[in-house]
Amino acid sequence: MFIRFLVIAITAVVAADEPADSVHMSVEGMYKRVESLLAEEKSTEANTIATRIVRSNPRSAITHRKLAGIFEKHKQHDPAIKHLRKALAFDPTPEDHFHIGRLLVAEGRHSMALEHLEQADDLGLTDSQLNAELGLAYARIGRDFGRVRTVDISEGEPGEITSEWYLIKRSGVVIGTFDVAPRKSAVYQLEVARSRGVDRIDVNSELAKVWMRRGNFNRAQAICLQFKSQLEDENNAPTTRADAYMVFAETAYGLDDMERYVTLVKQATKLDPTRANTWLAPTYRKAANRFKQRGDLTHYTFYLKAFLAERPEDAEAHYDLGIAYLEAGKSDLAAQHLQASLDAPGGHARRNKILELLNTIHSR
Repeated sequence: MFIRFLVIAITAVVAADEPADSVHMSVEGMYKRVESLLAEEKSTEANTIATRIVRSNPRSAITHRKLAGIFEKHKQHDPAIKHLRKALAFDPTPEDHFHIGRLLVAEGRHSMALEHLEQADDLGLTDSQLNAELGLAYARIGRDFGRVRTVDISEGEPGEITSEWYLIKRSGVVIGTFDVAPRKSAVYQLEVARSRGVDRIDVNSELAKVWMRRGNFNRAQAICLQFKSQLEDENNAPTTRADAYMVFAETAYGLDDMERYVTLVKQATKLDPTRANTWLAPTYRKAANRFKQRGDLTHYTFYLKAFLAERPEDAEAHYDLGIAYLEAGKSDLAAQHLQASLDAPGGHARRNKILELLNTIHSR
């Protein structure tokens, strides 16, 4: 009798903790209620009902997978991962490993993601999206090309992919040998994903970054030109498109195309104005420095002025522009910017030299 009373009491407490309208729902109705609560951003209540669903069939991998799908749909990655881990415990499949890894990549937890993605690969899952997620994770832990080695391959061309290697280039040492990247590298997995039809903006831009980090800006820009239409596709989030424009811009910088570089950065800032302050000024400064290296005084001063429009109190830029105007014979403008370099917050380390230059200008 006491035990029966205790069970009734516990059941009453559990029911009291659940939303009142869920107590007499069918399981299917509770799934729908989880969806509606998540749509209303009531995640605590949604999790409470999800717990009740699980309690009705506690060892069901199918239940956990269905709940994971619902939570992921509403960008609730942590509970989605939790339910997929439960599904793995009851009925392990390579697909569960893949989905956990994919969600962990989205959360930026790349090393942990690889534990699951590599497991899915080892268990024989053949899916181009698995290649894509593996490639993203490898790139973001710094395994762009892995341990590059030279191997004998009787027939092949750079860019080809075997079951074990990505052929980077001919080694130049012995005929029939190639420098290759292994399967467990970003370049291998991203190139395989693209060869199997994956055409995602994040995959394409990540592969471009992989090649840029190796110093191959031509290959990187070729990839950017291939996904150029995705930059205008409004189905891609503006911030994602902005990031991709910045990758494209860096390829232009690497190829010394300053006009295109600046234009592409401006396109990125239009899509994500919140980062304009972070992106524009450094871009103008980098362009100015490159034109200075070329000896192009006109473009050098143009981009210094653009930089100062973004950073009007930058003492070093005022000083550099003042010196440039001196070299161009424009003393009044030179004096204006040299004085501004002294008046900027914190002043300038070359104060004595600047004062000498100003005395010389004003004594003419």
